[in-house]
Amino acid sequence: MKNRFILCAVLAAALVAGTALSSLAAAPALKVLSASPKGKLYAGGRYSVSVSFNQPVAALGEKTEFSSSNCPITISPKIKGSCRYSGTQTVIFEPAENWPEATAYTVTVPAGFKSAVSGKALAQNYTFRFTTPVPEVNFVQPRKDEHWISLNPTLYVVFTRPVKMDELSKYVQLSYTVPAEATFSQRLGLSSAKRPNVTKTVPLIVRPISQLEYDKDFSYYNKQNIAVISPLSALEKGTRYTLTLKAGLPAPTGTQGMEKDYNTTFYTYPNLTVLNQINDGCLPYTPTVDFSTPVRLKELAAAATVEPASAVRKLSEQEGDALGYDVVDNKTGAAYFRTPFAFLNLKPGQTVTVTLNKNLRDIYGNTLGEDKTFKITNSGYCPTADFSGGLGVLESYLSPRLPIDLMNTPSLPVRGARFNKENFIPFDTVSAGYCAKKPLTSATFDGTYTFKDVKDRTVKTFIDLNKFNPTAKDSIVFSQVKLQDKNRKDGCWVSSTDNITDVGVTLKTSPENILLWATSLQTGEPMPNLAVELRGKDNKILWTGSTDQDGLVRAPGWKNLDVASEWGQPVVYAFVSSAGGDAVVSSAWNDGLEPWRFNLNYDYNPQPEAVRSVLFTDRGIYRPGETLYLKGVVRQLKGSAWGLSQAVRGKVR
Repeated sequence: MKNRFILCAVLAAALVAGTALSSLAAAPALKVLSASPKGKLYAGGRYSVSVSFNQPVAALGEKTEFSSSNCPITISPKIKGSCRYSGTQTVIFEPAENWPEATAYTVTVPAGFKSAVSGKALAQNYTFRFTTPVPEVNFVQPRKDEHWISLNPTLYVVFTRPVKMDELSKYVQLSYTVPAEATFSQRLGLSSAKRPNVTKTVPLIVRPISQLEYDKDFSYYNKQNIAVISPLSALEKGTRYTLTLKAGLPAPTGTQGMEKDYNTTFYTYPNLTVLNQINDGCLPYTPTVDFSTPVRLKELAAAATVEPASAVRKLSEQEGDALGYDVVDNKTGAAYFRTPFAFLNLKPGQTVTVTLNKNLRDIYGNTLGEDKTFKITNSGYCPTADFSGGLGVLESYLSPRLPIDLMNTPSLPVRGARFNKENFIPFDTVSAGYCAKKPLTSATFDGTYTFKDVKDRTVKTFIDLNKFNPTAKDSIVFSQVKLQDKNRKDGCWVSSTDNITDVGVTLKTSPENILLWATSLQTGEPMPNLAVELRGKDNKILWTGSTDQDGLVRAPGWKNLDVASEWGQPVVYAFVSSAGGDAVVSSAWNDGLEPWRFNLNYDYNPQPEAVRSVLFTDRGIYRPGETLYLKGVVRQLKGSAWGLSQAVRGKVR
């Protein structure tokens, strides 16, 4: 019996060993799946080097740290640090200090590194490289393609990290191009061949930024990262200059320099000339002149002779110190200062002559050099129309007139239709884009509406809604007026929805009840015995009733009505029938009196059922198989008070 037991044990051990050997033999070749960091790094610090393999290389529970002599990761140039496992498949090297900047590192996992689990070895070296951050240009002042730069500028270069300031002059160049001189044959007219432009360079002085300069404009940057560059001689007027910072510019530490050339351009100011002028338009336009350089308005006014003199107004001190505004064409590079004749006070239709003296000076001291005369006209005030649109109520016992203010606008495109309680909701719920025409299946007016017009005067007039043929039943008029819009080529259709009625309706909705109050727009008195219909957004009748002697209607709240809601509280329309014109109001129209205007707390989005519950356990941590005890607290909002709810059933998951 004993021998039989020993035989079984040996067979079992052999089976386990065979399984283990089979498992080892089946393990795949050891490979590196990923490694980091790689390539160019943009931030310095003490980040780790990580190498992950395709299988476990360390057993669970194994000591995770290597001794300093057997780390499988080699780094060149060397840096102090330590190795450890992260999990079972990743080896990490952690440097003892921040990586030196501007240095290229090569990381190698040598061939022969073995997995302590499968015994598989890396077949060949795995090598990757990374470079710690090198200097780059953050920005240059003046900015790229900036115009009107002084002839004796101070250029500031802000780097992302320090550079060797004593070597910077070898890596910086300020250049410009000039046309090649004509050859002897060209001067004699014997050749028309065009020669390439000649590039010239400007001698420079390079220095660190002073404390005064740093405190004034650059205190939010690292002072060690800023260099100052100044030309040794004055620059040429109206010339495009290129500042180049060359690749290889070294950092104070490391062997790597700036990766590639950095180029930026700027333009010096040119001579003062007139490039263009805007001298015709409609008021209240201001004539302008485009100068090649900035001119202060007080200098412009002082150099101007105006006929008639009555068209001149005195500038304030603040206005006089102002300049025009710069305009730069990014495609062509053309640049100018658009400067207003702000000292002119033009009357409608008036013609004015302005002569600028040749001694007019810009802010750099350049003079115009010759007199310039401008003839300025205007066609009167620009055509304008002020029409607010929106929702409105017009008293039916008065003429239904929709207010509009006009200037030099004798007519406008107008369209519209009338509606009643049967067809208004489907139309009202159809949305239309801003400034777009809203679809009208049966327009009662669509054409040009003519107004009384007085030249260059604001006319307060109206659109007579009688053109839309309203009746007591068809008392809702929708209209659209097409106005000119400087931002829209085709103009903008402004919409107005107006209820022509003698009833003023106040509506309050809530889940529990709906309150409506009908009063006379003419007298303010309550209006009894008026039929009331409540309808949903789908135009279905939800409830009908009539006003009492106080003009009040109390209807069930919307949670008790058959009304659909996509989200939030449902939309309810109320229609009140009257011989003076049916009235309509909707809970979706939010231009009424809100409770917050009276410092009253209210629920903006009331829910049909307000239940709050809290569920908690007897403790936070449990062992497998232990019993879990839960307790819950449930309260229900009834009216305006929280109380005990009815029995609640649910599932805990």
